[in-house]
Amino acid sequence: MRTTYCTCTDLLNIFTHNNAILLGSIYSIPVIYITIVVVIKIFGIFKHKKNINNKVKCPNCENSVKRISSNSLDELYTKLSFKLFKFKRYTCFACYWEGRLW
Repeated sequence: MRTTYCTCTDLLNIFTHNNAILLGSIYSIPVIYITIVVVIKIFGIFKHKKNINNKVKCPNCENSVKRISSNSLDELYTKLSFKLFKFKRYTCFACYWEGRLW
């Protein structure tokens, strides 16, 4: 009966091969996407700013903005973020900015 031993080099090759499969596979794309979405939500990146009266401010001129009706693209963005973000459309009547904020 022959006994086989596993050397440190063999273990290193197995470890690097398994990591290459994990990082190079198609499954890593959704994991990276979900991680980015959660990090954006936790740290409040790109979140709209509010003024003293708790009204949403325009990103250009800092005046208060008004809500306008959403379109299907806003719903798509909300669904793509796993409903972590509620995208809404706003418009500013001072500088004529229009866009979506969450």
